[in-house]
Amino acid sequence: MTDLNSLDDEQLIHSVLNGNREVFSRLVERYQRLVLSLCRQRISDSFEAENAAQETFLAAYRSLSLYAHNGFKSWLVRIAINKCNDYYRSLKHTELVELDQAAELPSGEDSPLEQALTEERLRFYTNVTHELPTPLTLIMGPLEDMGSDPSLPQKFSYKLQ
Repeated sequence: MTDLNSLDDEQLIHSVLNGNREVFSRLVERYQRLVLSLCRQRISDSFEAENAAQETFLAAYRSLSLYAHNGFKSWLVRIAINKCNDYYRSLKHTELVELDQAAELPSGEDSPLEQALTEERLRFYTNVTHELPTPLTLIMGPLEDMGSDPSLPQKFSYKLQ
């Protein structure tokens, strides 16, 4: 088998498009630091920045057949910027709990909004992991502490280096 490190982006993409989906993990390894750094520069919330980075790679994977072969790195950076912009757009549509309602919450309980966001994130990660090839994993960061939760798929225990 060919050493994946010796292949350029175009060769890796060609391999993925020809059915070798696991090769996409090499592209993730190659660009994860760049994408995560870019997302962290644009989004101050570390969890949301990591989420945007994950969504970037998922969107790239899903849209790889649409890639025009004009520079994978540039294309990936554009997707990352769009995911960061999506995050800020979503803030405008998020319904916040009124301060007086938040004051009524018992100590230590999450607000209904926080509970809904946590449930939505878990649904997203569960769905995402089922779509990705087995060796491809996500940049899990803050979700590492959930790795012992038996209700989560085993794929949550994987981590990129």
